[in-house]
Amino acid sequence: MPKMRAFICMTTLAQYLKAKQRATYDAYGQRIAKPKPEPTHKTLVLTIEQWEIVMLAHERMKEMDGQDITRGQTVERCCADWLSGA
Repeated sequence: MPKMRAFICMTTLAQYLKAKQRATYDAYGQRIAKPKPEPTHKTLVLTIEQWEIVMLAHERMKEMDGQDITRGQTVERCCADWLSGA
């Protein structure tokens, strides 16, 4: 039993040392937090009326293009048209 306990302690120590090596410290020995990566997606909040318009545009675009497009592509096209002044 003591051998197993020693193995667990050594494994934990090894994990701790690896984590410490990966961490970055400043001149005063304080750990520097790594910046969080930017999210790959954004959230868009729509009212019920806005969502109904997007869905109507989505159905019309599917009929016009003859291909299956996502709702996100529909919103993107609506925003592009609005920004261009169309």
